[in-house]
Amino acid sequence: MVETLSNWVSTIEVLVKATPLLLTGVAVALAFYAGFWNIGAEGQFLIGATVATAIGMHMHAAPPWAALPLMALSGFIGGMAWALVPTLMKIHLHTDEVVTTLLLNTVALLLVSALLNGPWRDPISQWPQSLEIASSAILPRLVPRTRLHLGFPGALAIVIGVGRAALADGLWAAAARRGVAAQGGPFCRHTR
Repeated sequence: MVETLSNWVSTIEVLVKATPLLLTGVAVALAFYAGFWNIGAEGQFLIGATVATAIGMHMHAAPPWAALPLMALSGFIGGMAWALVPTLMKIHLHTDEVVTTLLLNTVALLLVSALLNGPWRDPISQWPQSLEIASSAILPRLVPRTRLHLGFPGALAIVIGVGRAALADGLWAAAARRGVAAQGGPFCRHTR
């Protein structure tokens, strides 16, 4: 850890790599908070990123104020649609969401790999990578000549906002439990 943060370049790269992890962590935390064991955040991230990339590759004529929100929204919808599969399986087939979300991670990885090695393969370099996303659909960089972009402070803001909302909701729920316990009579000793 100390070597990773020992110079400016590697510190910046840690922040770049932390951005999707922060957002994925929020998604998992919200699912756990709702009582759903979502082990499939990796697959949901991959599908969301794939859908956003598909939109971004076709946004060359769009201005940034339209391209960036459209890509973000399409990524959210793609990830949510992927999460809907195990949710519906749990509701209608009574399958365990831990198993289905975990197994769907591999399916998502294979789908992305099939796209990158098939129809999305760069025709010029022949590397398994998609064509470039439109320049209007790329987040502005925070530090010149690095990969650190506006997504990092955005992810931090989302983490802080969701954390504050969850804390406020948790405090409200604890207060409500105390009120219910008080109505429970003299035999109610605990609020949990």
